[in-house]
Amino acid sequence: MRPFRHAVSSFAILILAAGALGACSSSSGSPNGSGGSSGDAGTDAPKDTPASTDTQVSDAGFDYGFADGPTSPANMTLTVPALAGGTFPAENTCAGANTSPAMSWTAGPAGTMSYAVVLTDTFQGAAHWVIWDIPSSVTSLPAALPNGAVLTDPAGAKQLHKIEFFGSGSVYRGPCPMGATHTYVFEVTAVPTATLALGPAPHTEQIRGLLQSVGIGHGDAMATSNATPPPVDAGDAGGQ
Repeated sequence: MRPFRHAVSSFAILILAAGALGACSSSSGSPNGSGGSSGDAGTDAPKDTPASTDTQVSDAGFDYGFADGPTSPANMTLTVPALAGGTFPAENTCAGANTSPAMSWTAGPAGTMSYAVVLTDTFQGAAHWVIWDIPSSVTSLPAALPNGAVLTDPAGAKQLHKIEFFGSGSVYRGPCPMGATHTYVFEVTAVPTATLALGPAPHTEQIRGLLQSVGIGHGDAMATSNATPPPVDAGDAGGQ
């Protein structure tokens, strides 16, 4: 019986040794001890690092926090009297009539053939409203521009608001950050062509990007807003 016992013991030792070798081989493929799929041997699994969505920026200069910031010289002065206090009046936001403020600017550099104005929420990088193809002879906009894709004053100027925020239409749409305080910037750009070459159904950010790539001068005016829409009257429920 002793030879048989010796044989069993030897066989058991061999099995234990094989198991130990297998465990060592498995752990060497996953240094962190967590295991891994084939092809990952010797490396850690990639870490999940989502891109930051924080585009809050300083009001100083023109570092708006989005990729297509202005590249033209800041050689113009934009004046928006309504923003003199550093905040948007309710009438120029969703808290009030939401009409555009009056503004004026100094003439652009030599070669200017038209102007454009963009209103951007710098926190989100969202272009709320754009008006472009303003004739070079015009250096101001009246308050409360009317609705319409093409305006008669300034003659031939075109406008568009951010459809993703405000639905279809072409009227001015001002700040509406729903109680949060955001910084907004009006930017006037001098353009070396009388009209912008745009594709069908452009978006406000696409127009802003084109302006910032072709512009030969710009100026801006900044202010903050924490506007919220007025409460809807219960009797008006279901209306617009």
